[in-house]
Amino acid sequence: DFKRELGNHTSYAKSILINININEKTSLFIISDFMGEITKTVDKNADFIFAATVDNTLGEEEISFEVLLTGL
Repeated sequence: DFKRELGNHTSYAKSILINININEKTSLFIISDFMGEITKTVDKNADFIFAATVDNTLGEEEISFEVLLTGL
């Protein structure tokens, strides 16, 4: 659960930088589901900057991510 990982601060963020690391064979549906979970926890007016990088050491259904919240 994304909110549990980051605590309750996500609802106060004004800007969010997200970098997702995926296997080159990862389905876009997995990324879409992940981003959907994030958008449920943040202010509806928050700005998003999104990046994705390929990391083939991850399995096809694994992702790793970094999130930077600003404007708290």
